[in-house]
Amino acid sequence: MNVAILQLCVDPRLNHELIRIQVGQQLARRYLRADRVVLVNEIGGNLSASFASALDLFRRQDAQIILCGVLHHDDCLAETHGLQRPIEETAARIQNLLKERHIECPVETGRIYTETNYVRWTSAASSETSSR
Repeated sequence: MNVAILQLCVDPRLNHELIRIQVGQQLARRYLRADRVVLVNEIGGNLSASFASALDLFRRQDAQIILCGVLHHDDCLAETHGLQRPIEETAARIQNLLKERHIECPVETGRIYTETNYVRWTSAASSETSSR
């Protein structure tokens, strides 16, 4: 089983189904396909314990982690109150977590437009694939 895991904010305005579809499209740009796209939540899209728990659960099921990432969104209440960590910091923490668990996969970043739930990928790897 192939799995993608992304960290995003707890904001109820974020439509997980629309975001999952766009993650699937991003995977397709990399010629990958996930059987499951797992979205875990924490205020501001900060790295959560549930992200690490999801990694561990799917590894126990012998799943292949094919993509991880973090998505921030505009109009974020956590950001307004100074509770959101920089996206680059969260992405680096995810990379460190993957390294500790001996998992090799790309780590994507992006921004979600809250009103439409449109994801604009911002990571360097996605820039390369979208320009092909």
